[in-house]
Amino acid sequence: MSQPRPVAIPRRILVPVDFSPASTDALLYAELFGEKFGARIDVVHVWEPPLFLTPELVVYSPGAIARNLEDVARERATEKLTDTIAGIVMRKRVEVHHRVEVGPPAERILEAARDCDLIVMGTHGRTGIAHLVMGSIAEKVTRRAPCPVLTVHSDETKT
Repeated sequence: MSQPRPVAIPRRILVPVDFSPASTDALLYAELFGEKFGARIDVVHVWEPPLFLTPELVVYSPGAIARNLEDVARERATEKLTDTIAGIVMRKRVEVHHRVEVGPPAERILEAARDCDLIVMGTHGRTGIAHLVMGSIAEKVTRRAPCPVLTVHSDETKT
C-alpha cells in the first residue's frame, strides 16, 4: 500500500476573476485561505479581445486622446479589479496583488498559476448547449493546472 503524499500548505493562491458573482465568491474563499495559511493572493483578470476587432483598434472619446482598444480595456479592467478587491478583501492581514492579462483566458490563467500552490476560481455551472458553445474556462484550467483547483459555484440568479 502506498503512502499518501503530503499536502502542501498554500503560500500563494491564484484567483482568476471575471467580475461575476461566482468569481466574487471565489475571492472570499481565497481570502479565508490566505488568512488561515498566511498565503499571498494573486488576483488576475483576463481580457480577451473580441474576435472581430483587433486590440490595436483606436478608440476615440470626446475630450480624450485617442488610444488603442487594449489600453482602454486594460485600464478599465484594472480600475474595476481594484474596486472589487477593495470591496471584498477586508482583512489587511492578507497580502493581495492584482493584474490584468490579455489573451485566451484559460491559457493566461495557467501561465499565472505556474508559481502558485492553489487556484480558487468561480464557475458559472453552464450545462447543455451553453457549455458546448462557450466552453468552460474553469474546466480547462482544472484539467491542466499545475496545482489543486477549488471551484466555487454561485447561484447567479440570487439577488
